[in-house]
Amino acid sequence: MRRIFVVLLLSVLLGGCTLFKAPGTISGDQTPSFTGAPAHIVVQLRQNKSGSLAALSTNGDPSLHRASVRLSLEDKYRAYRHFYLPKDGSEAAVEVEVPSGQGYEATVVVYGVNDTGSRSGHFLGVGHQENISIADGESRLVILETSEPSYTLALPEVLYSGGSFQQIAVERQPREAIQGFSGLFAGSSAVMMGYEPWDSPEEWEERTDTRLWAPSSIRVREHDAPGRLYYQVKLCIALGFADAPREPSLIECTYDPPAGSPLPSIPIHPYPGWSE
Repeated sequence: MRRIFVVLLLSVLLGGCTLFKAPGTISGDQTPSFTGAPAHIVVQLRQNKSGSLAALSTNGDPSLHRASVRLSLEDKYRAYRHFYLPKDGSEAAVEVEVPSGQGYEATVVVYGVNDTGSRSGHFLGVGHQENISIADGESRLVILETSEPSYTLALPEVLYSGGSFQQIAVERQPREAIQGFSGLFAGSSAVMMGYEPWDSPEEWEERTDTRLWAPSSIRVREHDAPGRLYYQVKLCIALGFADAPREPSLIECTYDPPAGSPLPSIPIHPYPGWSE
């Protein structure tokens, strides 16, 4: 009997221990299964080369910054998780149980909150990864590198009466990350403009008769004397939570220059070749 047990144990060891295969792994010619069985995705946030997640803080307290993560498998499944960033600025992570599948997308928005936990309206960073496959029973680490919002701005050196505001254009960066938000995020970028400066985005919004924006088909009003066009760049991102049970919609914006700062401006001349 003892001899039979030794032979059986030796045959199992020589056979590659197939009796003890971890779920979701590949052994030999076996391929992973994607039947929708439970699996786990661990989403880890990591800021890009500019520094740690603590560098996102503008008030010295990273605990007042929150991350919202969305996991999506086509139209079959979606999950949402929200959490505060650690105070020490270390990499943050969240684990989510999901059905196995191929083609997951993971997206994160980092935004500011006030000391009561309400959103402060400051959009701080984004990250995205797609084509994620996770097999039955597997636990997979997904690292999302967050990029701070940035943009490129095209401006003329001078504007003239009747000139088109289509000369002014803003494009958010990085383009690859923003383009990856198709179906998950909707974003907008615009240049807020006016012939008189304003102190806050709210004040600009209230100027329904005089506020201007680009891109648009509006033209510069006629000037008999030189003037100025003041501007402020607005970058927003909307996380598509409207279809998520018990989850609020999330729209976060950032402004350059920040609210309350002096506004840059472009000179306006009555016509080309004009001189004082």
